[in-house]
Amino acid sequence: MKTAAFLAMLVASSPALAQTADGARVFEASCANCHNGAADSRAPAVDALRARAPEAIIEALMTGVMRPQGSRLSGPERRAVAEFLTGRRVGGDVTGSARGRCAAGPDTGSIRDLAGGPRWTGWSPSPTNTRFQPSDQAGLQAADVPRLTLKWSFGFPDASLAWSQPTIADGRVFVGSQNGTVYALSAKTGCIYWTFSARGGVRTAMVVSPPSGSSPALV
Repeated sequence: MKTAAFLAMLVASSPALAQTADGARVFEASCANCHNGAADSRAPAVDALRARAPEAIIEALMTGVMRPQGSRLSGPERRAVAEFLTGRRVGGDVTGSARGRCAAGPDTGSIRDLAGGPRWTGWSPSPTNTRFQPSDQAGLQAADVPRLTLKWSFGFPDASLAWSQPTIADGRVFVGSQNGTVYALSAKTGCIYWTFSARGGVRTAMVVSPPSGSSPALV
């Protein structure tokens, strides 16, 4: 579970970050100022929101008119406030990781020297940002490409868009979701090693730093 440390705003967090949130508290802190039923407010009152499906509220917070406000909430917080307002539960786990877990951690343990195998450890393999992948980093030759076939696919739960490009290091795939969930997947099977809930949607590729005495960092 501790194959890499995830760093955000210089605060170290555990991959086992709680996936629950208090919907009433989130609404009061982030929504009640506008959704107050006042005659001069264009925002729907709580009574109007109660008639909606929780999925519709989540969609409005992720891709609809409330996207700017929803972007400041985590996936669990968006789900909690939608369930609080409607009084109805949304099926499934916000991360989808209740199923599809890897039976065991990576065979290699912590990430090893990044130069020793196929890798794509950030936005671009070089500072030029060309996205060109040299064959030594890809582990492929141009002649191999036509023979590639799909081995597995991964659907992002609780999300309708995908922004983040995957990062690959030592047989692991790190990718972020629109709802703020970061996944560590097995490159071989697509099973889930661990998840982390970020404070907002993950919009770009993460970067794996080289090991320096301890486990590398995923930033």
